[in-house]
Amino acid sequence: MMNLYYGKGGAETPSETEGIDTPTSGAFSHPSPRMDQVSSRFILLKVDPNSNFAGYTYEGIHGRYVTFFWQTVSNDYQKDSTGHSLNLGAASIYHSTFRKTDPGWTLVDRPVLVAVDAKKQSPLAAVTWANGLKGAVYYLNERNIICERVTTDGGNTWNEGLLTGWTIPTRSNSDLAAVVTWESLRCMEIYVYFQDQNNRIRELRFGSEKGEWYEDSTTGYNLLKGLSGTSIVCSADSTWSAKRWVYSQSAVRDIQQFMYQSNGNKWTLESPPKGNYFTQRFDRKVRLGYCSDPRHLRIYCHDGGKVLEKVWQRGEGRKWNDQSVLPKGAGTAKIQENFIVLLWPQDVDNTASEVHLFSTEGGFLHDYLIGPATGGKFSLV
Repeated sequence: MMNLYYGKGGAETPSETEGIDTPTSGAFSHPSPRMDQVSSRFILLKVDPNSNFAGYTYEGIHGRYVTFFWQTVSNDYQKDSTGHSLNLGAASIYHSTFRKTDPGWTLVDRPVLVAVDAKKQSPLAAVTWANGLKGAVYYLNERNIICERVTTDGGNTWNEGLLTGWTIPTRSNSDLAAVVTWESLRCMEIYVYFQDQNNRIRELRFGSEKGEWYEDSTTGYNLLKGLSGTSIVCSADSTWSAKRWVYSQSAVRDIQQFMYQSNGNKWTLESPPKGNYFTQRFDRKVRLGYCSDPRHLRIYCHDGGKVLEKVWQRGEGRKWNDQSVLPKGAGTAKIQENFIVLLWPQDVDNTASEVHLFSTEGGFLHDYLIGPATGGKFSLV
């Protein structure tokens, strides 16, 4: 059972790409502070080398795009466009959008300011829909409250989302994860996962049909406990959210799978060896990555020295493939722990995907091509 957070009345009949209601806060919404075009040219953006980052992919009229969210070392100027003083203990969030070119990626215009109130090295999670026109990013402020910023114009401007107003507290070292799904052509849903002060992994859900956020129940089996500060990743089985997966690290440091099946309306906890993915128990906190398409589920684990990959084959031969160790690279090509995994569909029916692992090093971005279709060797693009 989920607790209702906010209702604003029924949405107008939406389409899959344009009309879905966006979780903005209406009269309470305020746009991101903006730098004027002239002054922005002279601001040196100092990327925090320890910044977490998030991203999403989409297909545009000019090709394939990827948008990354990252943080600066501190806020880049003293006051925002409304004249309010900024907290110098916080750090700005920016996003950079790249278009795929041969042989690499080309930055599209300058980075765009998203928020100025995030705590330094905040966890970041992001989702997009409507072919990149709409999106949302989630982060923690200095009080460890979940904040939401939403765009409806392809990332040119960002406004405060409904979720910010509900001041939902997390653990100080909580991670964040988010996924967008479609319950039907009329209802887009966003799921956000975080760790509460009792180490429980919690779920928040936004349903566009009524424009409401819901919180999971504080009692019941649908609560998963994890290692304090565990990495959290999530995905949906398909665009119709028949199943959802959440992966985290348990208190004994193995990797646990938490699966939701809509037909049974329940969560199931599977830990190794039943899950048969990463069966070893790690001696440290690890960083997880995850992505899925109709043919494969892919989970990644960075244990501080190497990146491990497990791939689940769907269909008749359903099984987990043998564990693979991805090449670490060297120097600036080394895969860092703040990696993310993103994919693009290659087929019209989305049955095969091109999978990329992205990692940063001192503000520089590296793209490691893992796919298509199967795990295995990958090269620096």
